[in-house]
Amino acid sequence: MRNVPFIFIILPLCAGISFAEFIGITLGSILIALCFTIFLAYDTRRIAKGGWLFEHTIAISFFLIGLLATYLHDHRNDASHYSNIVSTQKEVCITGRVHKRLKPSTHWERYEVLLQHIDGFKTSGKLLLNVRKDTLAHRHHIDEKLFFRALLNDIKSPSNPWQFNYKNYLERRHIYHRVFVDPGEVLMVGNYPSSIYGIAEGLRNAVNRKLSLYDFEPPELQIINALLLGQKQEVDPQLYETYAEAGAVHVLAVSGLHIGIIWLLLDALLLPLQLIRRGRYLKLVVILWMLWCFAVIAGLSPSVVRAVTMFTAIAIATSLKRGMSTVDALLVSMFFLLMAKPNFLFEVGFQLSYVAVFAIVWIQPMIEKLWRPKFWLFKKAWQLFTVTLAAQIGVLPLSLYYFHQFPGLFFVSNLVIVPFLGFILGVGLLVIVLALANALPAFMADAYSELIELMNLFVSWVANQESFLFENIPMSRLRMISIYLLIISAILLLKRRSYASVFVTGISIVVLQVVVIEEESDKQTKQHLIVFHTNRSTALLSRVSDRSTFHTNLPDSIAHSSYPIKAYLLANPTNDVTFHSLKDIYSYKDQKLLIVDSLGIYKIPSLERSTVLLTSSPKINLNRLIDTIKPEAIIADGSNHRSYVARWKATCARKKIPFHSTYEKGIYMIE
Repeated sequence: MRNVPFIFIILPLCAGISFAEFIGITLGSILIALCFTIFLAYDTRRIAKGGWLFEHTIAISFFLIGLLATYLHDHRNDASHYSNIVSTQKEVCITGRVHKRLKPSTHWERYEVLLQHIDGFKTSGKLLLNVRKDTLAHRHHIDEKLFFRALLNDIKSPSNPWQFNYKNYLERRHIYHRVFVDPGEVLMVGNYPSSIYGIAEGLRNAVNRKLSLYDFEPPELQIINALLLGQKQEVDPQLYETYAEAGAVHVLAVSGLHIGIIWLLLDALLLPLQLIRRGRYLKLVVILWMLWCFAVIAGLSPSVVRAVTMFTAIAIATSLKRGMSTVDALLVSMFFLLMAKPNFLFEVGFQLSYVAVFAIVWIQPMIEKLWRPKFWLFKKAWQLFTVTLAAQIGVLPLSLYYFHQFPGLFFVSNLVIVPFLGFILGVGLLVIVLALANALPAFMADAYSELIELMNLFVSWVANQESFLFENIPMSRLRMISIYLLIISAILLLKRRSYASVFVTGISIVVLQVVVIEEESDKQTKQHLIVFHTNRSTALLSRVSDRSTFHTNLPDSIAHSSYPIKAYLLANPTNDVTFHSLKDIYSYKDQKLLIVDSLGIYKIPSLERSTVLLTSSPKINLNRLIDTIKPEAIIADGSNHRSYVARWKATCARKKIPFHSTYEKGIYMIE
């Protein structure tokens, strides 16, 4: 195993975790296959003295380990999981423990609850508890024991398939149902023994109580909570969006940047320990202990755990000097994270963090060699710029795929903020310690508040340079992968010029060209008519080749920014987009679509056997409509009252007419 490159472990492990969703394999079959491959690996190493056969057998073994890890971490495979014990089709009595307090929505406080009992049965699993907001209601804290009666609601896939899939997002966190209750329906029946999450929340609350005694404004307190306490869910959405548009959103989430700075600060402060015997090892232990204490205070969020694990591996490799490279240390940290939480692989933050760090390690030294400034200030600025540029090169395809925007002034915000972030973090930690000790001078609190406000103003200025923010950039998964192949092959070519690297780069260029040509060709062949699901409005799309026409009753200023429409255009780019008001009749190929709105007009003899779209809750007798025009099918979109839709559904069932509600089934597409 010592001679097997880590890449032969990590890539098959990631492949196994990815394929676990599509491969229905039992635990017994995985274990049998794994035992066989381990025996084969041992045999090939003994007989063939290693070699390619041994390495490929090891790769297959770790593919199976990825499958096994995913199976073992799927809570539904536990016999005590609530889905294996109780029915989810009726109201149940639930006792559970508050595990996390999540970012609230407009109307709901949201909590992640660990289940203890359902209808008297001891169970395990997680629920998403939504409690209606009430200014007089008690806000629940971690480790509180709650009792409530509710219906377990399935989490639905998005009605429009190109939108963010909240169901998949929650399932990655092993949450499969959610409940909605009013504050008076939730009883706090005690507290469980304090968990590590509860202790951390208590400490954070103590910090905020102390800081509230000083003249910190809400935006400054929100930034302090994000920077130093890892609670970015407290940040105002508009302020968060400002940081995102300025290309500085990574500053708000405690991640590798923050942990790296804290590690460097601790390494410098504890340098005297190296003067004593075995002081190097003592310094390492103290640094790791303090990093993990910070991770606990920050709530052990995935981004914090990921960053601290990453720098734990780097710190050990650096301190022990065992010949392990930084890349190997990163791969080791990735291995342990994925073994502990396989679903980390699908988190955007996990992907961006590791891609950014690998890009810095791999690309930055090569860029830095392009210029050797003599002055110290220019040298440091150039190093920071090359680090930022390398990281941006690494994450650009991935960030375009997920967020479809590129902040053109990212290097400006990073060149200004990052050099001072170490100072901001160091002083911030000192402010917190002094506040807890009731020894924080008012002038120091005021100065720190002014510093945070100044940073917010600068970020806001960068974000307001709208001409440098490039939005709505389409990026398919296949194009993203082909771009990464080109970047990797180009870097290999620049590092080592050989016939093989030239050949691989040429192949990657051809692959990217084929993908682009195929996607452009696909744009020319698309033809469909779509009825979207939009709340309180109606939106249709008629697409022929590269021309898309949206018909909606929304005002033009809103229609262009409507999320379902934007999501469609990003997933299905087109060069010709127009918006029109709704018409009464649409023809597509050999089918006709009749719009019946609040006016209730439908008695048009020539439209018999057409498809009918009911919008804006028309007050009609559906039995009479069916008898009059004998429709092929009836559609009800999101502009109708739910009570109307339920009544129409029952009528169509009696009349044996196909009925499609976008509330339940999502979009209606005619191809």
